Amino acid sequence: MRTTTQAVIGATLGLVLIAASVRADDRSRIVGTWKLVSFDTEDVHTKARSDIYGGQPKGFMAVSADGRFHAYVLSDWPEPVQSVWEDVAKCIAVGTHRALYYSGKYRVEAGKLIMHVQHAQHQGWIGTDPFDTTWTEGRTPTEEVRSFWLAADERGSDTLRIETLPMPNPNGTGNTIIGGVTWERTSD
Repeated sequence: MRTTTQAVIGATLGLVLIAASVRADDRSRIVGTWKLVSFDTEDVHTKARSDIYGGQPKGFMAVSADGRFHAYVLSDWPEPVQSVWEDVAKCIAVGTHRALYYSGKYRVEAGKLIMHVQHAQHQGWIGTDPFDTTWTEGRTPTEEVRSFWLAADERGSDTLRIETLPMPNPNGTGNTIIGGVTWERTSD
């Protein structure tokens, strides 16, 4: 009986150590510089998808081993301007580029990404900035749980998909959405 108990305890301890190493491996695998591929939401009920920053958003995210991250997202690269007046005109024109910068702390726990956005700043046409995955964290001191997946594509490039849990649409439309961001690893 004692040998059986010791075997069970040993097997359980082994599984816990394996699970801990997998989680640590996930954390080390997300460390680095990532290029933005997509930034979207999906309506939970209708499955309708919306590209928040357009079909070809621009942006990068840096994830450090010390548990910090920072990212920026642009709907498109700003066009060069010839004068201050042209710059002002482009800034107030409807449909100009939108941008988002956010940063904070993260940790990997139980296969989930726990993020605490400590700073979030939007730039764009006032009143039209869309939902983003930092909506709650930029306004409250709470941590937010994110699902994430790491995969390698046919070229061997790492892809990181981060999604919110289902949540009420913060734009007040009454539907439930999942926000998602897809990143591709860059050569650091």
